[in-house]
Amino acid sequence: MGCDREPAVEDRVHLEKSWPWRQERWRPLTPGDRLALLAIAAGYGCLVLVALWLTPDPRGLGTHEQLGLPPCTSQVWFHLPCPFCGMTTAFSLMAHGRIADAFRVQPAGALMFVFGIPSALSAVLLALLGAIPHLLVRLVQKPLWLIGLGAIVVAWFYKLAVTLW
Repeated sequence: MGCDREPAVEDRVHLEKSWPWRQERWRPLTPGDRLALLAIAAGYGCLVLVALWLTPDPRGLGTHEQLGLPPCTSQVWFHLPCPFCGMTTAFSLMAHGRIADAFRVQPAGALMFVFGIPSALSAVLLALLGAIPHLLVRLVQKPLWLIGLGAIVVAWFYKLAVTLW
């Protein structure tokens, strides 16, 4: 019926320029992409729930042992923290509202908790919209990963300095 005809040129131009589906700025998501975004958001929600359930270890590390995981090998063998020592404790402290303690224990873990909340909410929003800005795709491909890696390295040096002095 009316669906068989091609949209008029002016209709196509209007659709291409209307927000948020401007083709030069947004990339449509496949159903698999949308499912992956929802899985990421759900996974982060589960991490927060587990962090709430855990009791932060007063030593500033070792909270993960409540999950049946072994102690950090670096701590056991060398008595030095690994780059991820204190991450679970920092997450748990953040979930319990002890922000200053979380940053003292593991700054990178506290930052991941803080940035995880808007990231998870954005993942849900993008999955519902069905498109993602090209700028965000470019940011996630390298710069954000490098910033996260840099934060972990800086936090590790902080942990080493606190441990050694």
